[in-house]
Amino acid sequence: MKKIVLASALLAMPAFAEDAAVETVDNVAIEQQHAAYEGFYLGLGVAASNVGAKQEVKYSKDFSKVANSDTTRLMGTVAFGFGKKLKGKGFYAGIEAGLDFGPASTIANFDGNAGTGNNTGSTVGYDAEIRINGFVPSLALRLGFVDCETKMMTYLKLGAAYGKAVSSFRTFDELDDTTFSTVDVKVSTITPIVALGIEKAFAKKMTARLEAEYKFGKSKNSARVADAEVGEHEIKLTQKGTITLRAMFCYNIKI
Repeated sequence: MKKIVLASALLAMPAFAEDAAVETVDNVAIEQQHAAYEGFYLGLGVAASNVGAKQEVKYSKDFSKVANSDTTRLMGTVAFGFGKKLKGKGFYAGIEAGLDFGPASTIANFDGNAGTGNNTGSTVGYDAEIRINGFVPSLALRLGFVDCETKMMTYLKLGAAYGKAVSSFRTFDELDDTTFSTVDVKVSTITPIVALGIEKAFAKKMTARLEAEYKFGKSKNSARVADAEVGEHEIKLTQKGTITLRAMFCYNIKI
């Protein structure tokens, strides 16, 4: 009987060894798949943003005008961050600093007529150029889940971003283009951002991602101008929410 048990054990050992070897190989493969989601990383890509602003000019209780303008712009985007996957689990947590960069965007040529000025024969016109800043830095937390089989992570990003808009507003005599007054209205603020994205590891240290982000707006500012020719008037500028789509490649680095 002892010989039979011993023989059975000897015959079973190769099978157990083979299973253990397969399991070890699988674990190594999984760890390699997740290596791209561990530690510090650099990202580089492109972004498309829809930016906008609302401007209102008010000369009196009886005269005011509101203009809503927006445009879509292409920008470069970079990211630097750190992330870590919980050991033995698919959950991921990290922090990321980002920067969208490109030329400032002119989104509106705001112009019109405000009626007759105080000087006989003069007709008051106004115009404005609204510019959106071309550098948008951000800082956010990333929370995600990594699928072991597909090597793909779905994540949520929560943070804040900086934005700036400037309206250069001018009133002038439409007959001879004499300028009565000029004023710059600036909106510069940090507002919340939220984003959803997917990221896939296609090499030990490389990933590719697609991301959709919304930057909240409603930041506003106003300026009052007391002009002898035009009279007192108020200009209000509101920066609207921004929708941004990004495509990026990321590389895991050692520091």
